[in-house]
Amino acid sequence: CSRNAALRCPDTRCTIRPVAVMSRVAETRLYDLLKVKPNANENELKRAFRKLTKDYKAKGATQQMKDVQFAYNVLSDPEKRQAYDTLGEAAITEDDDEPRDGASFFSNFFGGAESLFGFGHSGGGGGGRRQRRGEDVHHGLRVSLEDMYNGKKKQLQLTKKVICSSCKGVGGKAGCVKTCNACHGRGIRVIVRPLGPGMVQQMQTGCSDCHGSGEIIDDKFRCQNCKGEKVVQEKKVLEVNIERGMRHGQKVPFRGEGDHIPGVTPGDIIIILQEKEHELFHRDGADLLLEHTVGLTEALCGFQMTVQHLDGRVLLLKYKPGEIIDPDCVRGVVGEGMPVFRRHKEKGQLYIKFTVKFPEDHWMDEDKLKQLETLLPRRPEYDIPMEHEEVDLVDLETTRGHASAKAGANEVYDTDHDHFGHGHGHGHRTAGCTQQ
Repeated sequence: CSRNAALRCPDTRCTIRPVAVMSRVAETRLYDLLKVKPNANENELKRAFRKLTKDYKAKGATQQMKDVQFAYNVLSDPEKRQAYDTLGEAAITEDDDEPRDGASFFSNFFGGAESLFGFGHSGGGGGGRRQRRGEDVHHGLRVSLEDMYNGKKKQLQLTKKVICSSCKGVGGKAGCVKTCNACHGRGIRVIVRPLGPGMVQQMQTGCSDCHGSGEIIDDKFRCQNCKGEKVVQEKKVLEVNIERGMRHGQKVPFRGEGDHIPGVTPGDIIIILQEKEHELFHRDGADLLLEHTVGLTEALCGFQMTVQHLDGRVLLLKYKPGEIIDPDCVRGVVGEGMPVFRRHKEKGQLYIKFTVKFPEDHWMDEDKLKQLETLLPRRPEYDIPMEHEEVDLVDLETTRGHASAKAGANEVYDTDHDHFGHGHGHGHRTAGCTQQ
């Protein structure tokens, strides 16, 4: 008997020996998002998270970054990870991903550890068995950033199982249902496979004879409406209340709206919000970020711009003359970010990242440039030695392909000569220069 010695088997002929049982996780989706195995340690999770975050950030894959962040938040927390490994993603609630009670789950699903093996706390064979609880059903709902800012009610049509009205969930005529002899009415079989000395693997699998129902119904007595399945498919319309400030991945539960199965307490339907990408704003928690390009005149002399917010308001943003906008600098507007969930009077900040667009080459005559120079801050002066070599700065990004091709030609035809100065005068050289 491969059972823990703490559980006393009523059969005196059974010798109880402690063995190691290989654990299995309920789901692997979060591990797959991080591209690690379910037995990954803390350091492996951290390395995978950093690598994927860096890769997705370089590709601009915002959705993948959010999914990886959510997976790491759950798996890096020991309590949340244990709940996820045991119960799956349904064990993480919408309130800060707080895990449910794993013990109560097993009690509801299996009727307690003792009931699984056919005896109760009293040691007899007729221990009480609690009613099982059905699985939660998850559905994704794509939501715009505007709806998360303003709040909205959306209708979602789903299909779920309900008790057959013709047979009242029996599956056939009265008295035609018999207990499955293969699994003794449990619907599952426990398979124990030896792995080595003192090591076994214990697995549970659905009974193939009764297809996990624990009961056998003769075909000629089956209900014609549900075909003996006891349940039928029914369409259900749910009204999802999207509150202001809700975030990507947040769950909206509908308690007891899961599939109805005879003898099983219905589970929940859980709607998982999936935030759509916005063409203007990027969200980071309660903060909003947008990118804006200004010209050189605006960067030096001030400007004003308009932004249409998520609630339709038009914000007029002003930047005073004399306050310089540097390339890639970030400025902010207080209190114009996303509303905080269930604290609607609180809002995050609106951040604006600026890109400065400079004029094209030779956009002004030299005479006018000299006049412009008199208005700009004076350039620094450098001491230039008597002996120096003058070179020109060029745009190497546009000449890189040509230079590579020329270098390749030199390798083919001038392998025995110096590349510089052979047949090309002084050659093309790149050097640092001193600004004058």
